Amino acid sequence: MQAHNNANEDMQKKKAWLKSYRQMTLKLKALLEERVQWEAIATHITPQYSDTPKSGGEDRVQRSVDKLADIDEQIFNQLEQLEQRRAEIINAIEQMSDERYKTVLHLHYINGDSFELVAVTMNYDFRWVKELNRRALLALELLET
Repeated sequence: MQAHNNANEDMQKKKAWLKSYRQMTLKLKALLEERVQWEAIATHITPQYSDTPKSGGEDRVQRSVDKLADIDEQIFNQLEQLEQRRAEIINAIEQMSDERYKTVLHLHYINGDSFELVAVTMNYDFRWVKELNRRALLALELLET
């Protein structure tokens, strides 16, 4: 019973690690969308020129520019993390000997395809794809990086 629990925990750990790539991708997409929104705000702020000093216009422009710079830094950091995680996952997948395992893991965890789509792509039954995924997770060796 204990061995079964350990194997299940190990599979869950591997699955979470593999899924982290898609989660990181979604976070990057959200940052890119946020950047577009801030850029739209920044480009719609028009400074008003007059002899009398007024506050607000330049402050809003500067805040928008600062926010864009902050988001750009977050995007850069997220891209670096995403590239590193992708390389780690692909490296671990490529160490496997069974090509079917490699394909299932790559399509589902890297491309983000549903198991239904993976089944269609591989011309396999849905249940067989789920079984291949289970076997692949058992066979997958997490590489320490």
